[in-house]
Amino acid sequence: MFCLYHAYAHKSDYKWFFVIFFIPLVGCLFYLYHHFYNRDQVEQVSENIKEAIFKNLKIDKLQKNLNFSNTHTNRILLADEYLKNGLYSEALDLYQQETKGSYKDDLGLKKKIIQASYKLKEYDTVIALGKDLLDQKEFTKSNEAVYLAWSYHYENKSAMADGLFQKLNIPYTNYPQRLEYAIYLEETRQAELKTELVNSMIMEFNNMDRYEKKLKKNIINEIQRLR
Repeated sequence: MFCLYHAYAHKSDYKWFFVIFFIPLVGCLFYLYHHFYNRDQVEQVSENIKEAIFKNLKIDKLQKNLNFSNTHTNRILLADEYLKNGLYSEALDLYQQETKGSYKDDLGLKKKIIQASYKLKEYDTVIALGKDLLDQKEFTKSNEAVYLAWSYHYENKSAMADGLFQKLNIPYTNYPQRLEYAIYLEETRQAELKTELVNSMIMEFNNMDRYEKKLKKNIINEIQRLR
C-alpha cells in the first residue's frame, strides 16, 4: 500500500503501478530501491557518515592532546574545531579561559568570542566586547563587525546598528559587510536606502575587470538577488 500511495502522491510513471500491482513483492522492492536507495543517495549517505566520523575523530584527538598537554595552543585548536562544528558553548568556554591570561587583549581571540557569542544569541556579550574594537581597521573589515551591528539591532538599539552598518559601507571594498547591510535595510524596511546601496555595488562590479568579477562571483550573485 505504501508503494502505491507514494507512486500516486509523487505522480510516478504508470509502469510503476503495473509492476507494483501485478508483482507486488518484487515490484515494491524494486520501487523502493529505485526511489530511496539509488547510487547517488547511497553515496551521499556514505559521505555524510564519513564526514561525521572524521569530525568526531578529530575532536577526540584534540581533546586527548589537551588532556595530555593543557597549553594555550591546544585549547585554541580544540575551541576552533568546536566552533567550526557548531559546538558554540564548548568553544566559548575554552576561549573565555584565555581572557584571564596573557592573551586577554588578543584581537583574534576577541573576534572568536564574539562569533561564538553571536551564534548563541548572547548579543549583550557581543556588544560589550565589540564596541571597544571599532577603532581597529582589522575588526571593521571582519564578519565580527557585522555580528556587532546585528546584535545592536536585536537588542533594539537601531541607531547604533544603523551607524555601524553605515561605517562599514565603504565603496569598492567590504562587500560581505555591505551585503549584510543591504539585508539589514531590507529587514528594517528601508527600501529606498537598500535599492541605492545595491545599485551602487552593482555599478562598482560593472566597472571591474573580468578577473575581479570572477573572484567576486558569489558575492555578486548574492547582491544581484536583492535587486
